[in-house]
Parts: sequence; C-alpha cells; structure tokens
Amino acid sequence: MLYQLYQLWNIYRYILYLHGAYVACSFICWSLSTSYIYLAYMTTFFYVAQPVKQLEDKKDNKLNKLNKLNKLNKLD
Repeated sequence: MLYQLYQLWNIYRYILYLHGAYVACSFICWSLSTSYIYLAYMTTFFYVAQPVKQLEDKKDNKLNKLNKLNKLNKLD
C-alpha cells in the first residue's frame, strides 16, 4: 500500500516537473518573441534608411549611331 502511494507521489512529481519545464519553455519563447517585436519597433525610430540606388537603363549605342547619321544626312 505504501509503495503504491509512493509511486503515485513520484508520478505526480514527474508530471509537476514536466509541466513546470513546459511552462518555463513556453514563457521563454513568448517573452523572446514579444521582446523581438518591441525591439524591432523601437529600432525603426533610430534606423536611418539609405535610399536604394536604382538601376540605370542601358543606353543603346546603335540608336545613338543612327541618330548621329540622321543628323549628318540632314546637314548634307
């Protein structure tokens, strides 16, 4: 009889420890994700975004040559 009560007591303690570990891990995950959100929000006040440089269109050399030839032909 006492041995069975002792086993029940040990099972209860293991469940309590496992539940405590689960709650602790859940709290750590929750606090880290929440603090990350607030930290990311706060950094927007101090972060100075540099403008992104845009790509320039390639200049078509053939088109420039044709324009020059047209101008020369008009002068003739």
